[in-house]
Amino acid sequence: MLVIGRICVICAMCRPDPLYGLEKITTAYTDLELGAGNSVTIRHLVEQIAELTQTRTQLRFGALPCRENEIMESKADIRKLLNLGWRPKYDLITGLKTTIESVGF
Repeated sequence: MLVIGRICVICAMCRPDPLYGLEKITTAYTDLELGAGNSVTIRHLVEQIAELTQTRTQLRFGALPCRENEIMESKADIRKLLNLGWRPKYDLITGLKTTIESVGF
């Protein structure tokens, strides 16, 4: 699964706290997917990045046949983060704009 970002929580360094739901994470290391929890096609993501960066690269979707197990859409499973009280701050476009601007593009 393709996600925009991932974080790793080291629970051995956390004190379980029912208020924040840390007791629900039972492994020493837990991958948490970052995103807004909305499904986005890879094509739409690439088109948005191309538009925001004003690239002159010609996008040729379908020029090559799809490979087996090719990822066509992505959706971060943010249920664990929601249980911890985390909420997404940005939608996809705002997040992309912020990221692109932060690297000076």
